[in-house]
Amino acid sequence: MEVIYSYTEEQAIEDGVLIEYPHKKGWCCTRTVWEELPEKDDEGKMRHLGAIIVDAFFETRRVFKQKPDEWLVASGRYVKESGYWLARNSLGGITIMKPEDY
Repeated sequence: MEVIYSYTEEQAIEDGVLIEYPHKKGWCCTRTVWEELPEKDDEGKMRHLGAIIVDAFFETRRVFKQKPDEWLVASGRYVKESGYWLARNSLGGITIMKPEDY
C-alpha cells in the first residue's frame, strides 16, 4: 500500500499539536493533555507534566516488559486513574494522550 501522507512527531511538535518535555528525550503530550493541566503558566504546566511522566514511565516499563510487542497502554489501573493513554512514538519515547486524541 502506498503512503499518501505522513505526519511525523517532529512536525506535530513544530505545529504545537504535541508538547515536548525537554527533560526526557522523546516524551511528549498532546495539546489536549497540556490544555487540561490546571496550572496557568507554562512553567507550572511543565512541572505537572514531569510528574505525569514519572508515573507514565513506570507504567509503560511494567506493561512493555510483560508485552514487548505492545505499543499502546489503553487499559488498566493507570489509565482508569489518570484518564491518559500511553503510546510509543518514533522519537524513542512515549506520547501521553487522551483517548479522544487517538
